[in-house]
Amino acid sequence: MNISYLLRLFVLILTIFSVLSLLPGSSASPDEVYGVVTNVIDGDTFDLRIEKADSRISDSVERITLADIRSPDMKSIQGPAARDFTYAVLMDKRVYLDVDDFNRGRDDEGRLIAVAYLAGAYGQPIPYPNFNLLLVDAGHAILANQTDNEFDPKNWREEYNSESGSSDTLQRVEENLRERLEESLQGSGQEQKGTQNDGWQNDSQNGLLSRIEDAAGEKLNRATQAAWNWLKAEITNTSQEMVNSSLDRALNRS
Repeated sequence: MNISYLLRLFVLILTIFSVLSLLPGSSASPDEVYGVVTNVIDGDTFDLRIEKADSRISDSVERITLADIRSPDMKSIQGPAARDFTYAVLMDKRVYLDVDDFNRGRDDEGRLIAVAYLAGAYGQPIPYPNFNLLLVDAGHAILANQTDNEFDPKNWREEYNSESGSSDTLQRVEENLRERLEESLQGSGQEQKGTQNDGWQNDSQNGLLSRIEDAAGEKLNRATQAAWNWLKAEITNTSQEMVNSSLDRALNRS
């Protein structure tokens, strides 16, 4: 794998994240915290065994209350049905949380206030619909907007409805990205024939890394920064492989 190919791939990754940042719902942060549901209290309250935490998490198991919705009380006729629905969907499943940024993310009872997201086939958060909205649509909760948190339920519906309208855009993006990837692979194959020399000097490597890092460090989101970290590791590994290959050839010639 040569350096030119890695650079093309990095540009492709940046393009993907740039496009995704423009899609509906990009303001949500569905992966601030995630874990596995271990207990369901009622329709809108459950316990989560934390797998990924941030500074607001204090325990290995946290009690979660779903933001801006209200499920029937367990003493009411509808309460057990709401709890059973949440149990059926969430129990022993991975759940992602967008935790409220106000008041340390907690209510007066110390519960984390959050919008919950289900996990997809590959363990990724599913952005639409969030579980709060799903619970309302299933008839087991009502919207109850609280102005003392960061969330606004009307945005959930707008984002959900706009998802269907973005399908054509996503298809065009997918086609463009596929074309770029094919071009990158073709270009890499052609250049690979001419890059069997003993590699490149450390000062060239450091200069290249420095220039890319300067560009990548400006207001990039966490996903793009992760892409940069991946690229840096790949370039370093590639350079080391070139050095090892050169040493092997030198030893064989001797």
